[in-house]
Amino acid sequence: MNREQPEVRRYPVGRWMVMGLLVILFITGIYNSLAAQWEQAVNFGVGRGVQLVDPDGMNRMPVWPLQGESTVNFTLYPLTPADFARRMATYEPYNNAAIATTGLTAATTWQQNFTVSDWYEPQYARFPASVAGGIYVIKAESSQGDGDTEYVVVGRNALLLKRGAGGQFVAWAVNLQGQSVTTTMDITLYDRQGTPVASSATNDKGVAHFAVTSGEPFMAVAQKEGDTTVAGLDWQWSSDGSYWWWDNNSKNNDQTIYLYTDRPIYRPNQTIYYQAFVRQRTLDGYAQLAASTPISLTLRDARANVVATHAATLDAFGTLHGEMTIGDAPPLGWWTLSLTVNGQTQSQQLRVEEYRKPEYEVTVRSDGAQVIAGDSVQLTVAADYYFGQPVANAALKLKIYRYTLPRYDWYWWYDGIPSLYSAELVDELTGTTDANGQWRTSYQPEATDQYDAHYTFTAEVTDDRGLPVSGTHQLQVHWNSFAMQLSPTKWGYQSTEAISFDIATRNHDGSAAGGKAVTVRIIHDYWDETAEREAVPPQSGTTDAQGNLRLTFTNVPQGWYRVEATSTDSRNRQVLAQNYLWVFDPAASDWYYFNNDALSILADKEHYAPGDTAELLIQSKSNGVALLTLERDGIYREEIVPIQGPVTTVRVPITDELAPNVTARVHLFQTGGTTEWERRREGHLLMAATDLIVPATDRQLSVTVSADAAQYRPGDNAQLTLQVKDALGNPVQARLGLALVDEAIYALQDDLSADLFTTFWGTRNSTVATYDSLVRQPWGYSALAPTDGLGTATPAPTANPPTDDGAPELRSNDATAVRRNFADTAYWNATLTTDANGVVRVNVSLPDNLTTWRIVGKAIALDAQVGTVQDKLLVTQEIIARPALPRFGVVGDRFLAGTVAQNFAGSATAGSATVESDALVLLDSGPKRVNLPNGGSTAVNWTAVAAQSGTGLVTTTLETEAGNDTVALPFPVKPFAVPDRWLASGQVSQVISKSFTVPLNAVTEATTLEVRLSPSLALGVLDGLDELIDYPYGCVEQTMSRLLPSAVATKAYSDLGIPNPKADEVPDIVAQGLQKIYGFQHNDGSWGWFYDDDGGAFLTAYVLFGLISVEEAGYTVDSAVIDRGFAYIDNTLPTTDDPGIRAFV
Repeated sequence: MNREQPEVRRYPVGRWMVMGLLVILFITGIYNSLAAQWEQAVNFGVGRGVQLVDPDGMNRMPVWPLQGESTVNFTLYPLTPADFARRMATYEPYNNAAIATTGLTAATTWQQNFTVSDWYEPQYARFPASVAGGIYVIKAESSQGDGDTEYVVVGRNALLLKRGAGGQFVAWAVNLQGQSVTTTMDITLYDRQGTPVASSATNDKGVAHFAVTSGEPFMAVAQKEGDTTVAGLDWQWSSDGSYWWWDNNSKNNDQTIYLYTDRPIYRPNQTIYYQAFVRQRTLDGYAQLAASTPISLTLRDARANVVATHAATLDAFGTLHGEMTIGDAPPLGWWTLSLTVNGQTQSQQLRVEEYRKPEYEVTVRSDGAQVIAGDSVQLTVAADYYFGQPVANAALKLKIYRYTLPRYDWYWWYDGIPSLYSAELVDELTGTTDANGQWRTSYQPEATDQYDAHYTFTAEVTDDRGLPVSGTHQLQVHWNSFAMQLSPTKWGYQSTEAISFDIATRNHDGSAAGGKAVTVRIIHDYWDETAEREAVPPQSGTTDAQGNLRLTFTNVPQGWYRVEATSTDSRNRQVLAQNYLWVFDPAASDWYYFNNDALSILADKEHYAPGDTAELLIQSKSNGVALLTLERDGIYREEIVPIQGPVTTVRVPITDELAPNVTARVHLFQTGGTTEWERRREGHLLMAATDLIVPATDRQLSVTVSADAAQYRPGDNAQLTLQVKDALGNPVQARLGLALVDEAIYALQDDLSADLFTTFWGTRNSTVATYDSLVRQPWGYSALAPTDGLGTATPAPTANPPTDDGAPELRSNDATAVRRNFADTAYWNATLTTDANGVVRVNVSLPDNLTTWRIVGKAIALDAQVGTVQDKLLVTQEIIARPALPRFGVVGDRFLAGTVAQNFAGSATAGSATVESDALVLLDSGPKRVNLPNGGSTAVNWTAVAAQSGTGLVTTTLETEAGNDTVALPFPVKPFAVPDRWLASGQVSQVISKSFTVPLNAVTEATTLEVRLSPSLALGVLDGLDELIDYPYGCVEQTMSRLLPSAVATKAYSDLGIPNPKADEVPDIVAQGLQKIYGFQHNDGSWGWFYDDDGGAFLTAYVLFGLISVEEAGYTVDSAVIDRGFAYIDNTLPTTDDPGIRAFV
């Protein structure tokens, strides 16, 4: 085991931090494969490398002879660049088998004597001065005849390679000993077959550029006047710590993909609508992908089973859309929709639950977002129906939680609001909402002395239907009456510079807190001292009316400092702000680094704008020539920077192309080193990086939406106007996705989609990969010592067939006033396009929900400017009937069928309420009188009995002097019975008769007689399969007994060349059945009758047989489901005693 220990660094103010990565690499298999090598009399170390030997440098490579005195013969066999590339393509770094030298001609041989006292310490093979530059296989042989082989490159130059998006490659050549760039050096990129795919020569910066349009570069070989160096383009040559499990390769991460669904949560049998915006990242920003770009979508359920897969194509705006349907009995929980473009995958989570939407929203608010400890705060709990009316006279509970915040000087250690799990319950209040649906109280939060706190108020309100709904509010409680921030104007200063600090005093709402007296102290921050020592006398001042102050210090010696600003608030409490300061003195003999890195880089500001100039401060413990690159998806610029340690400054102009950010990365080849590992090599590459952030606010679209009315009634037609403008206010032609979703949905689950603007124009990490010629070498025995033993086609334009304006018609207008069309998504359209004025209008036929619809629009222009809009649309009426029914009934059930009658007409009214149903028998049927005060509600109930199985309608009607409301809801009634069948078959050539008995307790409405005649046996079999296809299913066996005939029938019709009368139904039956079978599979891979019973080999084998048959019929089945099932059979069958089950399986 090789363990890389992290660097432990003690930061100022006595805090210990672990900086670095603990990598535990288990390589036990390598021990066995290398056992023979450790027995050799001489070898080049564990793990294959490619050693660079510099004739002007150490001119040697490490070798490990056996302990004692020995003589080793060395031979060099030259290779051509193409041969070397081919060999490296199949080169296994951890397979220490001898490198083939058959067919190679020896160029140089020499002999060297060694005296070894410690076998694990390396010796060095010193190369003769006569060895010419080039690529070689070196062979070492002991006097006993055994030995080892290795690749070696003899040359005076090191090579750095960078790979960016779109086939961009950049190389940089440096003379190691001279620390100068190498110009006019010819560099060729080879593929794995040794074929050249691109070539270039270094310019006056030592930089060569390549634009590779075909082929896959694998190896770079650089040559000039007999000197050679090489570097590869895979993980083995990676400069940034990439190992074989992760190669920072930008070629599969070239796209920006934004994928979202119409809403975050769904019920079984609902449809998921999705849209995606896709662009190719380029150095100039973004480009469109070709319409032929391979794109696929995959929907996985809560158990990671593949539910559906779709292929898709991009339109002219680089967008795609479609829909997928959830089955009737899916696994509940988190599902994942994934979109794959050119091998790059982006996923969007969503939830599938058997939810009931809340009918009202509960909010808690205070008269301020912050309060000072000791002051009182006014709290208001408000409960409002989503149709815009208050929840009056409702009981409520208010629970109050407190979380005391530790006082970290490094404020960014704390981010966000703490969860309730880490807070203490400090109080609980009760009350009742008033006629406006509100309840108010005064509360005095407390805070521990000198510590801030977060309070969370959770209110639970229960209306007259008895369904509780919760809402929360968070309040910051501050110890001080104002806050203070202290910032140096730069990150690092020379000791000869004046050092300035900006102090800002602000109220907790962000407004200015002017006129505050402030004192700033610069304090030595030595790690081994507890007493504070000030470096220079303190400075004091008073903030201006805007709450700003700048204080300047001079003659501050080099060192690390803690800087403190103190003030006093109106309650005589101390206000404290801290920061840190690094001062350096280039002329000092005892250099004080701001960290312990051999190479570091800092930017002077947090943000820049085009036209600014960034000043970069490079700290280095070495001198030499460095390459500075600005990179993100590719390399934007390269600059040569002469490094004169300890500090070098570089000025970088900021231009538009650098938005939203770039990484400034500095590279320096260093010879020698401080560790044994570094001293074995001719040199190694140092790298450091910092981000330059250039906010891309000019790429954000302004999207607005307006409606033709302030509010609507159920079933109304609403016209929405959307307008899209750029940052300068100019109209933009853009593609829009538009959804209207019930606001109650977001009470169940917050929006899960990513921020559109951040996805395209937020800061992102560099995807440029870096490789160099010095990274590869054997591990050696000091690193690894021996042991004694060694779906449907997309895109789909809308949710339903579009109307003339492209809008889906999601409801059919009923001439009566019955509200029966209820939806969670009222409207979805992913094909809206603004005109030359940046405008598009849509007509939405509203469902019958009484609610607030959330309008969400997302837009993208051809040039990848993006923007979003969110607004609300209210649907309400004055007289409302709210049915109160159970989710389902069973034949014979007796329960209360009720409704809540509500009046928001502006004055009292009276009337009657009735309930009618073809699924229920009402024992006290007939109208019931209701008297409704303005804003009031009355619950009315009838005693009902579930009379017959099936899904019927329950219609509730409320008729008053002020208006009427009728609501029709489907109500499922399950039979209190067990299915029973009587079957007979035979051949008919004359009149025949059959007798059968119908049990007295049979459910009449569920009892049927069916006779089928077929002219041939084949058609009769197919008719029987159709019967099985149509059979309603519930458990695993019933589900598979429908799914399997569906597949068999499809194949039989196809084989017989007979038209399948159910061809349109079978794909949906198969999709639904597969979802249900996936959901029934147990965690151990088995199936039982249902998900929550015991699994067994019998049913598991039956399901596996069915799934394989479905797959053979041409349908896609998730292979992981089948694999888990067979794994269960493999583990269970050997211990199964029942011979019948064993035979069946």
